[in-house]
Amino acid sequence: MIKIKRNIAYALIIMLTFTACVSKKKFVKSENDRQACMEREINLNAQNIGLNKQIEFLKKQVRLLAEDTTGLSAKIREYETKMLEYNQMISSNLSEKEKLNLILKKKNDDLKDRERKINELDSISKRQSSLLTDVMGKINGALVNFKKDELTVEMKDGKVYISMADKLLFPSGSSTLDERGKTALGMLASVLKEQPNLDMLIIGHTDSIPIKTNCFKDNWDLSVSRANNVVRILTETYKISPIQIMAAGKSEYSPVSTNETKEGRALNRRIEIVILPRLDELYNLIQKK
Repeated sequence: MIKIKRNIAYALIIMLTFTACVSKKKFVKSENDRQACMEREINLNAQNIGLNKQIEFLKKQVRLLAEDTTGLSAKIREYETKMLEYNQMISSNLSEKEKLNLILKKKNDDLKDRERKINELDSISKRQSSLLTDVMGKINGALVNFKKDELTVEMKDGKVYISMADKLLFPSGSSTLDERGKTALGMLASVLKEQPNLDMLIIGHTDSIPIKTNCFKDNWDLSVSRANNVVRILTETYKISPIQIMAAGKSEYSPVSTNETKEGRALNRRIEIVILPRLDELYNLIQKK
């Protein structure tokens, strides 16, 4: 009996010992599992923290991108507005440039036209000056036999001036040409009638002593009458074209010397023949558009 109890006790001890061993293994395994879970939880928490940080960073980037996009959109609209303004300015500038180019072209054309006219005027002036020089030489040749106190020939201001003393042309106090005067005018006419492009102005001059004859009212009348008679003989006798010639009288009011002396008064009593180029060509050129 005692032996049986002892065996039972051994059996119980063995069972308890086995049970205890099994429980300890389970405990250790459970503890290990718990530790592993805790470590995994820690790792997961760490990962979550990292992921949350990434999420916050990405959210921040999204906000920045959104702000940048808004700013870029505003910039784009600003640039588009400026581009439109610049295009309008360019278009306006081009239009203004075209206007300026047209104005500049017109001014250049005007300058060229003026330059052309100046060149033509210069050419005409030189041609007329050459003609007058040639005519003056021929007049001097035709009138070479007359004395210096009877007539003079000179060129000034682009005109030829022939001054003929009254004693060569008229008796004292008369406007009727004498034969020697007619001869002198005939020699002059032989040169002038070959020059259809020249005009002639015949001017009568007197001294300051009033005329004392019933034929003339005053010195004005005498100076004009003498000029008219010279014109008539040149046109009617010597056939110079009336279109080229004109008469005028200046009485005593254009003296070339003093009226206080006999010699001075003799110089003032004269017929002045002014030969000048016809101005038609110059006038037509100036009027030409």
